[in-house]
Amino acid sequence: MWIPLTSDTTLRQLLKPEICFQFLRAQDRVCLHSKCFRLGPRDSHGHFATRHDAPFERRRSIGRGRIGRVDEVLSLSDRRVYARKTIRKASDFGDNRGRDDIESFRCEVQVLRRIKHQHCVQMVGSYTNPRNLAIIMSPVADSNLKDFLQLAETSSEPRYALRIREWFGCLATAIQYLHMHHIRHRDIKPANILVHGANVLLVDFELALDWKDLGQSTTNTNRGRTPLYAAPEVMQELESNSTSDIWSLGCVFLEMVTVLKGKFITVARVFQLSDEKCPLLQQPQRYR
Repeated sequence: MWIPLTSDTTLRQLLKPEICFQFLRAQDRVCLHSKCFRLGPRDSHGHFATRHDAPFERRRSIGRGRIGRVDEVLSLSDRRVYARKTIRKASDFGDNRGRDDIESFRCEVQVLRRIKHQHCVQMVGSYTNPRNLAIIMSPVADSNLKDFLQLAETSSEPRYALRIREWFGCLATAIQYLHMHHIRHRDIKPANILVHGANVLLVDFELALDWKDLGQSTTNTNRGRTPLYAAPEVMQELESNSTSDIWSLGCVFLEMVTVLKGKFITVARVFQLSDEKCPLLQQPQRYR
């Protein structure tokens, strides 16, 4: 079955009549040709017959995530550079893992369409082809906070400390924004914080929870996690809510403070994994 459909005859065998009408009206929002595919609106979506039809030119690999890869691509329509996150469709896996990845992709798209904040990555479109699902995002980052902190550990340049001091407030306001819009990130860590010039942006919302329609952020399941930054209740698979994001953000802040103190991040991590009190926090002093 291919869209656009001009009749609901086929649809009536699959869908309820009222849904058929909604489908016929909404299908025009899906672009089937590269010439009509436009980036910008967060709900912009295209479907292409082959992976070569998508109007993007791959430039380099940026990295791999939990469920897919991220590349830097050049848009052939507006000649701008974007980040493209791509995952394989479930049929390539033949098991539940593929279906779980599709669900994670769907959730990430749903969350990104609702987000518009200066410290969160922006989705500018998405598309599918018979083999892949893709999200197009902006901007393309210079690095991530994990790599930035590792460079700052051994550098005497003051610009590193100046940037880190500014980013506490940036990240706090980003999390506040998400929670005010009923979104839990659920995987906050330095590797999921992009550095773009002097700015930082939260990224990787594939584990995020949109609880706008649930009435509360408390859940009994915790899909995926990074142990070093996960809250105790998440690690113990107990009920968790938005406060688990605050714990994770606190772990990130601890590493930022560690670097500002002139110490190595491994020192903070040792105390994160032990019951002892971290000496970095016992006697607060002015940042170096």
